[in-house]
Amino acid sequence: MVLFFSCSVGLFYYFTSMHQRYLTRYSLQPPLMRLSLLLLLTVASALVVDPSAKYICSEEDSTDCYPQIFVPTEEWKTIKPGQEIPPGLHVRMNMDSLQKEAKLMSEDERESEETPKEIGFNGGESEHFEGHKVENQVPAVYETSDVSTFNGAVNAVLRFGDRITSSSSGKLNEKDINDAAETLVDLSHDLEHGVRLTQDPKIFISILDIADSGWFGSQGETFADHGVVVAQQSRGHW
Repeated sequence: MVLFFSCSVGLFYYFTSMHQRYLTRYSLQPPLMRLSLLLLLTVASALVVDPSAKYICSEEDSTDCYPQIFVPTEEWKTIKPGQEIPPGLHVRMNMDSLQKEAKLMSEDERESEETPKEIGFNGGESEHFEGHKVENQVPAVYETSDVSTFNGAVNAVLRFGDRITSSSSGKLNEKDINDAAETLVDLSHDLEHGVRLTQDPKIFISILDIADSGWFGSQGETFADHGVVVAQQSRGHW
């Protein structure tokens, strides 16, 4: 990091000297001089590293360093190991690379969050949103068994919670419910999914019932931790 900062300072002085030679050679007028200096400062500022920023460096490659806090753009970017994700971003799981990605919300997406809209659930059933306020409770039935999706993960948690409290039968196993919890942790970063999670208390009640039931033994505490993470991340979208 020190070496990189030193190189940045060296490049700044190099560009400054080149800028002075350029002005002397071509005798630019004051407005053009100011413009060229402004461009120079813009380039130089991009080379200087903020010393107060925290970075994470790969254990395998010490030269592979990146900010601890994820820096979003308008394009999807991979979230690297250990990076903290600011609230209000769109987060997704890239099914090709199996890596989490995030980006800034577009202007249209921000405007749509500020105006009433309808979001369809369960094959056409709709809920009315006004900002982040939901007039009707999010439906508790999510018709899919794919726990890698949001609806499937919620369905698995609710079904397993009902199985515990009512002693009903079911085919869900420990791996299914753990995978469902991991999916909810990942997707709770996303604005839309975070809002939907916070509007259905049955999800969190089911998570707590599962954790307290003893079904997973010592793993119950780990599953409860999943619920805490989901709640904390979803709360950032209130």
